[in-house]
Amino acid sequence: MIDRARLERYVTDSRRRFEDLLGQMVEIPSISMDPAKAPDIRRMAEFARQVLTDMGADAQIVETGGYPIVSGGLMTGVHHPTVTIYNHMDVQPAQEPEWTQAPFAFKNENGMYHGRGATDDKGPALSALFGAKYAIEQGVPDQHSVSLGTGRGNREPAFCRRTEES
Repeated sequence: MIDRARLERYVTDSRRRFEDLLGQMVEIPSISMDPAKAPDIRRMAEFARQVLTDMGADAQIVETGGYPIVSGGLMTGVHHPTVTIYNHMDVQPAQEPEWTQAPFAFKNENGMYHGRGATDDKGPALSALFGAKYAIEQGVPDQHSVSLGTGRGNREPAFCRRTEES
């Protein structure tokens, strides 16, 4: 049974950290289809690895024939079921005319987050990670395997090969 009051406290207590991390992620222009942004893709991978590590995960950057993959886990016991979380940390170019602000400048308007990647897929990645951390803290008997792709989302050939090997 979910203790709603406890969950609401966790959300309230975590919101500032979540927004800070999301802001930092959005401000990394990790555009995988632009070869000139390769250093930003690397920076995104390093940042994602650090976020995982700071949240208690065993995390590493896995080099591939393409962009790196960040792989990690919040382990609770070898006999517990594993939940795998996959999100991509790359974004598409932001050349659309409907952008009314700088796309790689994070903006929080009363809990509405703006910036490239805020909803696809950096924000959902953080949401899943915070949710996994909460589940573990509440004693849910599972462990979480986390894979964060940094290039072309789940279409990245190196990611597809890596998941087939796992």
